[in-house]
Amino acid sequence: MASWRLPELMARAGYRRTSDLVKPLAARGVVLSRSQVYRLTRDPDRVSLRVLAALCDIFGVGVEELITLGPPGEG
Repeated sequence: MASWRLPELMARAGYRRTSDLVKPLAARGVVLSRSQVYRLTRDPDRVSLRVLAALCDIFGVGVEELITLGPPGEG
């Protein structure tokens, strides 16, 4: 099972509100509304590669730190 760690990375980097991500994402060519960013932080079913790459760049992490995989049934 996959575990989405965006909220943890946001907290570690000092992002207190989901809306704090709107400008950093836009600076990387990903234009999302505040409500779209909010949904992105709530364990999304799908994430585009463009959004994934932008988030990795913003937080200075690799995909493996943003999404962790465990055995089926965990997470």
